[in-house]
Amino acid sequence: MPNRVWPVRPNESKFNYYNGIFGFDLRGCTRTDDSERFFATRWFIFNLLPLIPLQRYYLSETRVSSQQYTGQIEHVFANSVYKVHGRSRLHVGEIVRTYAYAWLVAPALVIVPVVHLMETTDRADDSTDIWLIIGALLWPFIGIFLVVLLPEVFRKFQRSPRPVSWRAEPPDH
Repeated sequence: MPNRVWPVRPNESKFNYYNGIFGFDLRGCTRTDDSERFFATRWFIFNLLPLIPLQRYYLSETRVSSQQYTGQIEHVFANSVYKVHGRSRLHVGEIVRTYAYAWLVAPALVIVPVVHLMETTDRADDSTDIWLIIGALLWPFIGIFLVVLLPEVFRKFQRSPRPVSWRAEPPDH
């Protein structure tokens, strides 16, 4: 069964948030299809955590890079610019996956190993292995790196999206 897609309403493509604290964001991106477009869900977020799924969009992404010089130092910035081609119905599987990853997997990747290392260090004697301390200090950074990397890896290996079927108007129900 194809994904039904219909045109977007005016001013329906704002996905900005303020420092990740409060606003709207795109989550649950699917694999790109033959036209280099993909589906993503627009979420209402608080503290980078998705709270309410709002709408599913059919998008294309363009990477834009810019350079800025400060004295002798060159800073290179890369941003994604999304073009909204259409919208679609919310997909339950994508919503469940996004909730599970943001509320269960991501916090567990960062917090659980640190708590375990702290408990191990507290029970050890004075000859505590220095690698436990280094691990406890480095793991939050490794965990955050994994939290950012895993959705991209999943996106590359998930099944191809269903074909797109364009509609003039959204369904009434």
